[in-house]
Amino acid sequence: MTATAPLDFVDSDGHVLEHPDGMLEYAPRDLADRIWHIETDADGTEWCIYDRQRLPANGLALAGTAGMTLEERERAQRGELRYTEVRPAAYNAQARLADMDTDGIGRAIVYPTMLLGIGGLRDAEFADAQCRAYNDWLSDHVQDGAGRLYGVAIVPQQDIERAAAEIRRVGAKPGIVGVMLRPNPSEDWKPMNNEVYDPLWHAASDAGLAVGFHPFLTADLPGACLGLRINRLGNATLPASDDTINIDNVYFTQAISNPFDMMNTAAFLLAGGVCERFPDLRIVFLEANGGWIVPWLERLDRSRRVGARVQRELPARRRRAHRVGERLSASRREVPRRDGRAARGDDGPHGRAAGHDRGRELPGAVLDLAVTSDWVAGPVGRPTYERMGYLPMARLTNWAGARAKGIER
Repeated sequence: MTATAPLDFVDSDGHVLEHPDGMLEYAPRDLADRIWHIETDADGTEWCIYDRQRLPANGLALAGTAGMTLEERERAQRGELRYTEVRPAAYNAQARLADMDTDGIGRAIVYPTMLLGIGGLRDAEFADAQCRAYNDWLSDHVQDGAGRLYGVAIVPQQDIERAAAEIRRVGAKPGIVGVMLRPNPSEDWKPMNNEVYDPLWHAASDAGLAVGFHPFLTADLPGACLGLRINRLGNATLPASDDTINIDNVYFTQAISNPFDMMNTAAFLLAGGVCERFPDLRIVFLEANGGWIVPWLERLDRSRRVGARVQRELPARRRRAHRVGERLSASRREVPRRDGRAARGDDGPHGRAAGHDRGRELPGAVLDLAVTSDWVAGPVGRPTYERMGYLPMARLTNWAGARAKGIER
């Protein structure tokens, strides 16, 4: 019997909680009352200050409860856990490395948490400044990670030209391996293959950065949540307490909107000519599961016969997806691998992080489909996160998993 080498896991959709005051030193002084930070009253009450809003910070602590006790999680659910009482690994690189060792994670690519929603701000000029402050902090943060942490920058999606400029700027920053967009047709419902978005694809291609599409729970951009009117159901069983996010439930908005928006985005990018116009563009689809990928590609392929504009190589790429999908269907614990490494999305330090509380079941935490990137949305033979070329995991990319988002460059 041939011995099987243990897998080296790459957390391809990790998160950081926004540092309580870390971004202030990277922001202009005249924006100190608007840049994201935590303030503490004399009585110990913590407040989140963000774009002139003053919000109770305790509710945000729930996003940083991975690895905490049941009692601490219940405190967070009741709004009794302070933001600064979450595990240090939520925004401290050195502490995160210790948690990664516990979870068996070799390297992690990190996205923000609250600032996933940056594209929904109305003030594009401030959004631009907030992105710069976060991205500069993030670059320094991941450099403190002993070569095991990599950052995905945020951009002001509400202003295409500003976003393109920020993509080019962060392309030169150490430790930044990609940029994040929400899978929402933010330009007045125009689909993602509309030429209005071309400056984004130009900038990402020129900077050598992958584009990671990651959803967010607020109903403040065009997309399935608003289009299907599921943000305000009136009789939701899981109400959200914060009216600023414009939803009254998190069950249907997350369960329906995430995959619907991702399917829509994937269809227009892959079958709408974007990858033909920008052959160096690399795209990652995140946090919307992956079981729909094979039939969705199959439908796009079949639609070619009735006039859809589809990439020439889509059929062959779909066949590769079938092979991986069949393998995963045979055993959900059989992790797709290459060169002894596999991608998983831990989602830490969020409370639903896959590995931190189930370290002994690590292979089972890889819940979604991982496929080789030469058929996903990038050029054949080039990895999704090319700037991480020294990771021999080579070309594992997931089409959307909340648990196995592919990373590598």
